[in-house]
Amino acid sequence: ASSRLEGSEFSSVWKDGGNERFGMKLDLVQHLLKQREEPQWTKCKARMLDTLALHSHVDGPLSILEIGTGLGIDAVAMARELGRSYHGGRVVGIDMNSSMITYAKHALDEEKDLPSNVKIEFVQCDASTLSQHFGIARFDVVRSDITLQHVNMDVVLAEISRVLKPHGRLATLEGSAGSFVSRDELVSTVYHKFTPSSPGGGTGAQLYFKVREHGLSVSTFETFSVFNNGASLARQDPGWVKLKGMGAMLVDRNLQTREQADEYIERYSAAAANDQLFSTGTVMLQIATKKE
Repeated sequence: ASSRLEGSEFSSVWKDGGNERFGMKLDLVQHLLKQREEPQWTKCKARMLDTLALHSHVDGPLSILEIGTGLGIDAVAMARELGRSYHGGRVVGIDMNSSMITYAKHALDEEKDLPSNVKIEFVQCDASTLSQHFGIARFDVVRSDITLQHVNMDVVLAEISRVLKPHGRLATLEGSAGSFVSRDELVSTVYHKFTPSSPGGGTGAQLYFKVREHGLSVSTFETFSVFNNGASLARQDPGWVKLKGMGAMLVDRNLQTREQADEYIERYSAAAANDQLFSTGTVMLQIATKKE
């Protein structure tokens, strides 16, 4: 067994029922809404929409697939941009979590003044079975934001390549390896010893090379620095549910005793409250085009 937690243990929270473990429940809707309140993340999302330039498309209706649609907010934003084009088109948002799809559908019903020339759909679907669900060469654009880090990237990239039309675009926002610093030595030691490593520079860095193996070529590349101090981390984890979940995983894996995990949680939250820790990272925006 590994001497540190695995990324898959954190990613499982996005599966149906995966957000309820160890007697705790992570509110996925609130988690995503809190994330979207962070200005640096809003900037990344806005830049993605600008880069896609959906409103200027002129060559017939455009078909867009969003992987990991979550609350459906970005799918609706893309539909509004696409609606400004002459031909409009179709936006399909998929997620493997049924509660996310239910939320997105309900939120869509509450939207006002949606473009009449764009059809919006939300479908529960695993990204590893895209071609089985939609067929071959069906989409002009596939978008994925901070989702490929939670899946088998090679399998999903192969599926994305299958459902993309020739010259279709894959648009992604993914993080690369960052750093975590705390003035509390125990917090720093436990974090670096047990949290998942980022081999190959993280998902964003790996993606830059891996798309080539699946018939795509990166045509646009931008980076955004991300900084989270203790206050920001606390805002994104109300009640420290994710932190407590990590402590429970450490105990479940016999990597720490319950007492050790409780001390880590207490010291981490105190360091955050006293501005004695921060994390940094890089978000990579990449547009890769499928070859003929």
